[in-house]
Amino acid sequence: SLVRYASLHSDIDLGLYSQVVWNTAHGDWFRNSVLPFTESYLGNHFTPILALFAPLYRLWPDARLLLVIQVLASALGAWPLYLLAREKLPGVWPAVFLSAAYLLYPALHHQTLADFHGIALGTAAVMWAFFALLTRRDRLLLVTLVVMMLIREDLPLLVIMMGVYAFLIQRRRRFGLVLLAGGLVASALVILVLIPHFRQG
Repeated sequence: SLVRYASLHSDIDLGLYSQVVWNTAHGDWFRNSVLPFTESYLGNHFTPILALFAPLYRLWPDARLLLVIQVLASALGAWPLYLLAREKLPGVWPAVFLSAAYLLYPALHHQTLADFHGIALGTAAVMWAFFALLTRRDRLLLVTLVVMMLIREDLPLLVIMMGVYAFLIQRRRRFGLVLLAGGLVASALVILVLIPHFRQG
């Protein structure tokens, strides 16, 4: 990813995200001059989690920081997969093989080599959410679901489906309905209210 950047093969997305994080780091929250239809990036995709990188951008104001973060965020998904396999399968080797298969998955590599995209940050969050759902660690699940909703506007749709799974498969009726309703409300709020607000209607 860094070699691709150094050899001038990056495209406009990396420049857009770098500008948004740099502006946020300097008090001009989520502002961009690339998109013609909105000055606030939140009017394009609801990705407020980008603000977490602003302090790091004060220390190293470089687009390569975003590339490193994206690689780490993508690779981090192997950890919950390993833990899930250790809990559900006998022995350590199935967990090792599944984690290795995840890390060797070509689509994951493509994700980390296609410049920077906010949705890539969701990979590890989604894996942690599945781990928490399938092992019934509800507090961890709720934390990961909140993180997912801060990554992009389409991830609350996955929260809805997790609610359906909890309701129908795990037979956790009340919990499943809470997840389903939370996902629906978050989706409606982001898509119908927040993005149009930041896009100035």
